[in-house]
Amino acid sequence: MRILVIGSSGNFGSTLVAFLRGNGHEVTGIDRDDEIPGLLKDYEACFLAIPLNGIMEYISRNEHPMLVEISSVKTPMKKYSNRVVSIHPLFGPSSIGNPEFRNILFINDISQPQSLKSIEFLFPGFAITSLTADEHDRLMVELLVRPYILSILSSRTSSGTTRNVTCTSHRKLLDLSSISMAESREVLLDTIRHNPYSKEALKNLRDEMDGLFNEF
Repeated sequence: MRILVIGSSGNFGSTLVAFLRGNGHEVTGIDRDDEIPGLLKDYEACFLAIPLNGIMEYISRNEHPMLVEISSVKTPMKKYSNRVVSIHPLFGPSSIGNPEFRNILFINDISQPQSLKSIEFLFPGFAITSLTADEHDRLMVELLVRPYILSILSSRTSSGTTRNVTCTSHRKLLDLSSISMAESREVLLDTIRHNPYSKEALKNLRDEMDGLFNEF
């Protein structure tokens, strides 16, 4: 297939370009504000590997039979139902080579009819799970929102170490903080802010902290 990837210099975009080219597709990669080489209709698929606001702006301005958005929060995408193909690849540059993480979520109440077959073709050997936008966002609370929040907290609490010493517990805290540090800040905040279940997750974390404090 002839494929366009918008956001090809980002963490996921560059991984996607390399993967698709490795599977024999003709891939053109551009950045968010670049002009599209030729016409959009010249490409059989267009992946939007950019932050949420850019995705929504692009969809509102363009029509295409296979416009693939890969955002990590799906509630804002509901208004584009049947205009896009909505997926969430659960892999990145450091994990694409690990079969355990070769998973893709396919959002069936947003994506265009029959588009699942196209995703299966583009990602052979991947485990593809079909679910609704609401089911996706509830799942992301556990898979992304809580880990991101805990990672942000750990990065703030571990940054005050001044002596050149460490231990296993502190090293694990640093490993946790690396989750948020390795992610695009804009994507990370989009994932938390726009997920309708994030506030509930934050409240639960506060309750857990209060319960722990009371034990002391």
